Amino acid sequence: MSTLVQVTKERSIGWIHLNNPEKLNTIGSEMLDQLEKAVEDLVGDREIRCILIRGIGERAFSAGADVSQMATFTPSQAEAFSHKGQAVMQKIRGSPKPVVAVINGYAMGGGCELALACDLRIASDKARLSQSEVNLGLIPGWGGTQELARMIGPARAKELAMTGRAVDASEALAIGLVNKVLPHDQLDQEARKFAETLSNGASKALAEVKNLINLSVNSPTVDGYRKEREAFTSIFSTEDLKEGFQAFKEKRKPVFKGK
Repeated sequence: MSTLVQVTKERSIGWIHLNNPEKLNTIGSEMLDQLEKAVEDLVGDREIRCILIRGIGERAFSAGADVSQMATFTPSQAEAFSHKGQAVMQKIRGSPKPVVAVINGYAMGGGCELALACDLRIASDKARLSQSEVNLGLIPGWGGTQELARMIGPARAKELAMTGRAVDASEALAIGLVNKVLPHDQLDQEARKFAETLSNGASKALAEVKNLINLSVNSPTVDGYRKEREAFTSIFSTEDLKEGFQAFKEKRKPVFKGK
């Protein structure tokens, strides 16, 4: 099995590296499985007190779910993929340890959803974020429709998810999509310092703060996640999605017909 996710440890800090730079760290089923195991292992490691997630390479945190794989899905396979992705994102949200997304470049589609699943987001000044699935005729399937609205409000969430428009780091900071923006060459160093601050905190208190804040904003979401998964599945029967995948393959703009 290829190592699509690498884990390194620095004292009390655990790094999860998405390792598919040739494809801008796109996330397929195999990477999802490895990401889930990496999160579980670091959560279970008593020496680790903070987790950082970063994409390998200089261009991307993650450009999203693997479109070439999704293009082969039946609706039932799409449902399973959505269910799995949601489950992995929920494990990150449910981690008692702080999880920080270190956004070193593109965070698109599923990559943006992964960043949203983290407690905090530190971005390079070269970062660009988007909930871009609509450009394929698709919708977010790993919690994006639920979490983006809670993060930046429903009006902005609808704008970004309905247009697929990417925001640069400064706009992401202004609308509350990221917590901090840093010069690209200082990103890892400053993320490490931030993680050390969290690691030195009272871990039980931090876990309770995280749990209670999540509870305050996320308690009604179970039905929303189910409905997102159902809608994601139903989209795989549309002609527009087939056109979106074909256009992606042919590197052209899709022509949607509303079917």
